[in-house]
Parts: sequence; C-alpha cells; structure tokens
Amino acid sequence: MSGLVAKWVDLALAASATESGLDAVRDVVRYVLEVHDHLDVDQLAAIAAPWAGDEIMTTARELLDRGRAEGRAEGKAEGKAEGKAEGRRATLRRLFALKFRDALTPHVLAMLAVADTATLDRWEERLLTAVAIEDVLG
Repeated sequence: MSGLVAKWVDLALAASATESGLDAVRDVVRYVLEVHDHLDVDQLAAIAAPWAGDEIMTTARELLDRGRAEGRAEGKAEGKAEGKAEGRRATLRRLFALKFRDALTPHVLAMLAVADTATLDRWEERLLTAVAIEDVLG
C-alpha cells in the first residue's frame, strides 16, 4: 500500500509544481476527504510524510478543519430548529389541554411528539377556529 501511496504522492508533487497543478491536487485531496469521512489526515500525513510536500498536507488539514467547522455549524442550526419545534409542541400541548381538555389522549400526544414543522404550522392555524381536536388534527 505504501508503494501505491508513494507513487500517488510523486504524481501529486509533480503536478503541484505549477499553480494549476497545485489547484488540481487540492481538488483531489478535497474529494478524498469528502468521500472518505472516516479518513484520518494525521494517518495520511504519517504515510505520505517522506514524499508529500507541506503544501499538500496543509491543504488536507485546512479542508478537514473547514469540514469540521461546517459540521458544527450545521449541527448547531439543526439543534436550534429542533429546539424551536419542541417549544412549539409544548405550546400546542398546553393549548390543546386548555381548549379541548379530555381530548388530549396518548394518541394525540404521540402525534404531537413527531409532528414536523409544516404540520405544526397547520395545527397552529387550525387551532384558532377548531371546535374539536379532530378539527385541528384533520
């Protein structure tokens, strides 16, 4: 395997001698890191260290760091969205209990627990004019 890596690194080093070649190497490294999310850049660096230039490994680390930052940002946004949806569910649960009293059955609570944003929107609108909980859940 290390012979194959050595050949690839030799090719990458030759390609990186020009700016367009270096851009191509960066694209390849970016692709490899995106496709192989389990890839450990430090392991790659250890294997390629005797042959790889600092530029290639620095690019790999920068791409990995950027990917991690993007992942954290996505996770934070998803967490915020889920927190908002959970708050909306809690409000609807309280309003259902106040308006429909005994109609807040385990089945209704289960539906509420898994309702997506579009469903919550629909239920919030219907709640204003509903006479029975079935009018909301419709």
